[in-house]
Amino acid sequence: MPAVTYKVAVMTSVRTRAWLPAATVAVLLATSAAASAQSTPAPQPAPAPSAAEQASMQAFGESDKQCAAWTDECRICRRTGDQVACSNIGIACQPKDIRCTARAPAPAPEKAQ
Repeated sequence: MPAVTYKVAVMTSVRTRAWLPAATVAVLLATSAAASAQSTPAPQPAPAPSAAEQASMQAFGESDKQCAAWTDECRICRRTGDQVACSNIGIACQPKDIRCTARAPAPAPEKAQ
């Protein structure tokens, strides 16, 4: 009869410990999620364009007076008369080569009378 008692004791022991692996995994996942939430830094805003970058956008407009609008794929500059206005750089934008996107109409030749 002791062998039967032993089997019941082993079976009871196995049944009561069946939750242990699932509980261990749950605790590890919760701890990992909490640790990663605490260690993730907040996103930083994009820095303003440096004076050299802004100067190159302005210099492009100064060097090509017939260009009415130009871009580096991050900012857009437009010429209105003698005034030049440029947009701000977007978040995480990687500037490319500056190119003219619109030309000012050529002045009409004056007719002799």
